[in-house]
Amino acid sequence: MQKHHQYREWLQDKNLAPGTIRSYLDTLNQFPQALNTTNIKAYFKSHLSKYAPTTLQVKKYALNSYLKFKKLKIE
Repeated sequence: MQKHHQYREWLQDKNLAPGTIRSYLDTLNQFPQALNTTNIKAYFKSHLSKYAPTTLQVKKYALNSYLKFKKLKIE
């Protein structure tokens, strides 16, 4: 998780709970280094039946947060 050290600090600066930060970092570690629309869509499609809707929503929040941190936009 060292690779996301700056992101962790950014989340801490936002006063997120330690459990939320851990969840966001765990979500990021499930994706390849380069996030793109194709692999994000594939991930959510393949996990629709594995996770509850609320868990998928948290994963979506984690990705949105990371994209905001990196100042990236995925269409």
